Amino acid sequence: CRREPLKLFFLREFGFYSHLWYLDPVYSGFFVFSLTCKLASLLQKLKVVTIVIALSLSIQTFAQLSAKHHHDDGVAKLSVDDFRGAILALNRAIDLDPYYKTAYYYRALARTKMGDHLTSIEDFDKVLDLDPVYTFAYQNRGIVKSSLGRYSEAISDFTRAIELEPELAEAYLNRGNSKSRIGDKRGAILDLNQSIIFDPSNVESYFIRGIAKSDIGQHLEAVDDFDKVISQNPNYLAAYYNKGMAYVRLKNFQMAVYEFDKLLKRNARHVDVFLKRGISHFQLSSYEMAVEDFTRVIQLVPNHGNAFYNRGVSYYQLNRQEEACVDLREAVKMGEPQAVTAIQEICN
Repeated sequence: CRREPLKLFFLREFGFYSHLWYLDPVYSGFFVFSLTCKLASLLQKLKVVTIVIALSLSIQTFAQLSAKHHHDDGVAKLSVDDFRGAILALNRAIDLDPYYKTAYYYRALARTKMGDHLTSIEDFDKVLDLDPVYTFAYQNRGIVKSSLGRYSEAISDFTRAIELEPELAEAYLNRGNSKSRIGDKRGAILDLNQSIIFDPSNVESYFIRGIAKSDIGQHLEAVDDFDKVISQNPNYLAAYYNKGMAYVRLKNFQMAVYEFDKLLKRNARHVDVFLKRGISHFQLSSYEMAVEDFTRVIQLVPNHGNAFYNRGVSYYQLNRQEEACVDLREAVKMGEPQAVTAIQEICN
């Protein structure tokens, strides 16, 4: 510490003269005594510390602003289905701020869309480490686990989401779907009932509930659910198909044909519908129409053994035995077990 007049020290450090220079009777205010030197040294150190703190805060603030910029860029890219671009932007946000939970969340969504399910689960895990009550992280992690066939784990995630938001219709829907997948049809129906209460406009709830009801033999109730789907979305083709199948199980083949007709007007290449309509025609003794449907299946799938078998027995009902036997022999070649017995009865 160099010696200098005290008043100059205060002028330099604080911008004003101080009356404190009168305190030094020996030097009459012209030289700084030892305490003043220590004070000057301390102030210099404080200045350095203040500058370092300010610089650190500035760097941190800049990093946070940059992270937010990349985060928002990633979310924007995700919204227009640029999933790779979204992941790159969100990577940069996370590099700048490793605790940015929504950056992990949106990166998980982008990775899910890319089909990268395992790493998306890792991102959802990170979100929940940072925020254990992030409802939609549980919800979406459950969806990914369900898509991987990990239904029990998915059910646990949907249950946690419901605990956090008891009126979250989508969580009931997804939990119901997972329960249905593991054979808990009645539990699925209960969840889907709740989903419909909280969101009556979601046709998926009616559709999945309809399938679950049909699986436990409640075919008429299933038809009602498929009707609700179709009333809200006339282009929901799977609803026509499953409604037709419910009528098949009820042995109401006329109504089954009616539903399959409506579906085929919207999709004229649906192989399984032609097959099921052909079987319904056969049950109604409309053998010519059955032959037409089975022929259409064979045109679309030339090695469809079941279609050859059904067309063969339809030919037989029309007294066209030679054609029947040709088809039945083709069915045998394709491994259709029923055709073996039919040949023995018809072609020998």
